[in-house]
Amino acid sequence: MPLLFLSAYPQSSTTASSSNVGGRVAIGWVSDASVGILSRGHFLSGLALMAAAHLIFLWGSLDSLYVSVVAGGIAEGCLFPTYSILTRELFGAALFGK
Repeated sequence: MPLLFLSAYPQSSTTASSSNVGGRVAIGWVSDASVGILSRGHFLSGLALMAAAHLIFLWGSLDSLYVSVVAGGIAEGCLFPTYSILTRELFGAALFGK
């Protein structure tokens, strides 16, 4: 990574953390509101957002750094809370936590 990106690290860290929290709250609310409509597996589509964020990191410029940081933060906030719920739904409550 070029040294010119080093000046953007503090702002990127704050932006990623804020978008991660926003993603967790938003996806948690949407997930709970759509329990009878969508299965929790539909929320794995956040992986596409994570892939897009990584591609922007890879081929982007300094100007696109903030877009990719926000996309990555929201995708991470979307994915990590749903992993335990998906594990329980896919493998059953009897096997969850053993």
